[in-house]
Amino acid sequence: MRIKWRPLALVVWGILFVSIAVAVFGLKAFGSLGFNSFFHGVRETPYLWLSLLQAVGQVLLLLGSLFVAHSWRLVSKRVSFIDFTLMVWPSLCGLWLTLKRFAFSSFGVDGLMVVEPLLVSVFFSISLTGCGLLVSRVLGFIKPDEVVNPLRRFLIANLLGIVVVSIVLFLAALLGFWEPIHLWFLLGAFLILALFGLFSERASSVSGETPPSKEVRSWLRDPSFYAWGLVLVLLFGVFQLGWLPPDDSDELRYHLTLPKRYLEAGQFVVLPDQLFSFFPTGMEMLMGLPLSLDWLRPEEL
Repeated sequence: MRIKWRPLALVVWGILFVSIAVAVFGLKAFGSLGFNSFFHGVRETPYLWLSLLQAVGQVLLLLGSLFVAHSWRLVSKRVSFIDFTLMVWPSLCGLWLTLKRFAFSSFGVDGLMVVEPLLVSVFFSISLTGCGLLVSRVLGFIKPDEVVNPLRRFLIANLLGIVVVSIVLFLAALLGFWEPIHLWFLLGAFLILALFGLFSERASSVSGETPPSKEVRSWLRDPSFYAWGLVLVLLFGVFQLGWLPPDDSDELRYHLTLPKRYLEAGQFVVLPDQLFSFFPTGMEMLMGLPLSLDWLRPEEL
């Protein structure tokens, strides 16, 4: 079964905007949508309808999770050795930095600070790319019988994973589940789902479906292989710059403020001085994960 992803995208964005409108304005939001006649006389109890909407959203999320968990078994495709290399090297860099911090740390140092690089790199590199890879096949971006350049597949999966995880984290904020333990549990669920698909595909690859060596050599002779490699380097360069401490007022006043305020409130909040805080946010939601590590530390630290 192949999903028509454009109508699905419209439905997802529609649910997001309606959910935000109800969370911010209550039933007053339906006046501009023409639905106020259906809720006449119940404006004093907006939280009843908000709870109902959240319950419907939770059911849709559950059904969507079950569908993805079932569909990847039907449409999954092997992952080549190059794909695994692309996904694992950020984790290896995080492991190296963790070992370096541990080797040069003094007695009684904050253990969370030591393992922070490994924790963030493993969860991000594998969860984002693995989930993006599974979703790309469920939505039909990569056909089961299609041989795709590994660098191109990695780019598609990484970008799609960023979008999917960002939207899920934003939905978690709308539902009031933005405590640090909730965020990392959710990302851990993504990691488990990704690993299940990746190990299953790796097993089929080892069993005899690995692309022949001449096919790999043809990729190396293809100029597009190096072109995608350059794009990949630029992508990771931009991504890494996004994780550096901000030195611009735009990041300090806007982009990092939203996940920080969400963590303080434990849920979605509206900032009066920021117009775009009413709209669904993107990669800003990912910044809430490393920021939440500070909330997991003892208060005296």
